[in-house]
Amino acid sequence: MLTRTLILTLALFGFISTANAQAFGGAGGITNFLPIIAIFAIMYFFMFRPQSKKAKEHREMVAALKRGDRVVVANGILGVVSKIIDDAEVAVEIASGVEIKVVRQSVSQVVSKKAPAEKKASDKPAVKKTAALKKKAAPKKKPAIKK
Repeated sequence: MLTRTLILTLALFGFISTANAQAFGGAGGITNFLPIIAIFAIMYFFMFRPQSKKAKEHREMVAALKRGDRVVVANGILGVVSKIIDDAEVAVEIASGVEIKVVRQSVSQVVSKKAPAEKKASDKPAVKKTAALKKKAAPKKKPAIKK
C-alpha cells in the first residue's frame, strides 16, 4: 500500500510540474529570442561598427590624396604620388623616372604628407663636419719603440 501511495504521489507531482510548465510556455517565446538578440548586438559593437569606421577612414584618406604624398600601395610598394589622373587613378613614382598607375583604393597607407626633399647643398657641410669629428675621436696609434 505504501508503494501505491508513493507512485500516486510521484505521478501527481509529475502532473503538476508539467501543468505549470505549460502555463508559462506562452511567455517563453520572447525569452527564447533574447540570447539571439544579445548575440547580434555584441556582433554589431565588436565587428560591424569598427569595420565600418575603418572603411570610412580609408575612404577619407584616399579622397585626400594629393601630389607629393608618400604612400604604400596594397602590394607593399612604397612611392610618391606624382599626379592625380582622375577620381579612380593616381600615378605613383616608385623610383627615379619610374611611374606606375594604380587605382586609388589600392593605396593602403599614407606614410607622410609630403615627400622628403632632395638633398640640399647645406647637407654636405654637415657630412664633412661629422667625418672630421670621427677622425678626431679616433684613437692615435703610438709609435713602435725600437730597441
